[in-house]
Amino acid sequence: MSESRWATVSAVRTVLVVVRSPVSLNRLLDILPVFGGDPRVQLVFAVDGGSEFTGGLRSRLAGHGARLISWKDATSRSFDLALAASDNSDLHRIRAPLVLFPHGVGYQRFSAHEPGAVSGLRRSRLVRHGRVVPARIVVSHPSQRDVVGAVDHRLLSRVVVAGDPCFDRIRCSVAGRHRYSPAFGADGRRLVVLCSTWGPHSLYGRRPGLPARVVAELDADGYRTALVLHPNVWAQHGEFQLRTWLRPALDAGLVLVPPEEGWRAALVAARLVVSDHGSLTTYAVSAGAAVLLAEDGGPEVVPGSPIDLLRRRLPRLRDDVALDEQIAPADAVAADVAGTVFAEVGRSAQVLRAVLYEQLRLAPPASPVRVRPVPVPDLAVPAPTVYAVAAELGAAREERVSVTLRRVPATGHDEPDGSRPRHLAVSDAELDPGWARGRRWCGAPGRRSRPRWRGRGPRT
Repeated sequence: MSESRWATVSAVRTVLVVVRSPVSLNRLLDILPVFGGDPRVQLVFAVDGGSEFTGGLRSRLAGHGARLISWKDATSRSFDLALAASDNSDLHRIRAPLVLFPHGVGYQRFSAHEPGAVSGLRRSRLVRHGRVVPARIVVSHPSQRDVVGAVDHRLLSRVVVAGDPCFDRIRCSVAGRHRYSPAFGADGRRLVVLCSTWGPHSLYGRRPGLPARVVAELDADGYRTALVLHPNVWAQHGEFQLRTWLRPALDAGLVLVPPEEGWRAALVAARLVVSDHGSLTTYAVSAGAAVLLAEDGGPEVVPGSPIDLLRRRLPRLRDDVALDEQIAPADAVAADVAGTVFAEVGRSAQVLRAVLYEQLRLAPPASPVRVRPVPVPDLAVPAPTVYAVAAELGAAREERVSVTLRRVPATGHDEPDGSRPRHLAVSDAELDPGWARGRRWCGAPGRRSRPRWRGRGPRT
């Protein structure tokens, strides 16, 4: 692609970045730092608008200050290199050596477009008119070579094992875990993170009421709950609709993590992750978090894939046991399985730089690529204004009796042990007269509580 004569910096190579969906953009943004500090390389972006999930991508790229060209220009001009993290685009139309990346952890889910095909590796997209389309196919571990080779034996010679730059950033951040908890309102409390991929077999697709249940069940002084939804869920349903569905949980203190950034920080800070067959399960296990599986993906999971092995090993979320009683140390066996997913740990960006500069026919910059920790997110952390409070008497010792108060956000529903006598604690910030006058009661049937104290802070 020839640069305009008006250019201030005359780059000698132009790289086309093909964006198909929010998750593919997230992946590519982790890769592009390999070009940092090199004025020889100009990056241009194009959005292939054929996806159900492309809404908002152009404005998001504009927010990053990216140079954006039309898809028509992207498929009619020549480039020195093209990068993509989805096989759904018409990649065969691009006039450049193409490097294809997975948009998640490996290739472990069946395609929603082509029955029986592995998502990200559809032969109909990778081989066109007898020609192999990608110049390189990046995998994160040597074990994934066989998955690629099963699609077409000619693809094997194009495979490059380069690790996972996203995992490297998560791993780099774990040492500073204490920096991330306050962003979720979990300073001094344990963070429970609910993670859902997209589709009908996902955690949120099958258990939309789980976020409200969790925040209503866990002790508010001991836990904070966050929800991470796959970017496709946001793109398909919209933020307004999601917040409408989640309103009771949000009012009770649920932290809703935005789709662009924050999910990795949540995994780093998490004491417990409740997840499904999405990539975040593997990332969480590999980062050392304890994980409970709420849904296993059913027929969407490729047999023998890492997530298939993990779903056989990870403990399942039980509805008949209190969640805080299910929190256990991380499963060492599951961590061993996750260890078969990532190679070149800590070196992924450096390996990718060598691969991409080889395609550009340029010597890579001499300075190493820094592995940067994930950013501390700036999140809206809601503060509940109404709590259901239960008092528990401890054993008497030397004429003294200990009293333990347990608060949970009052959502209008009894918690599982609804027979426990409770009263409401209502903050002065709560202006709903229904709560303030005690008309909405969230306690044991037949029990009532009289106001006994009124002052600054909560009132009962």
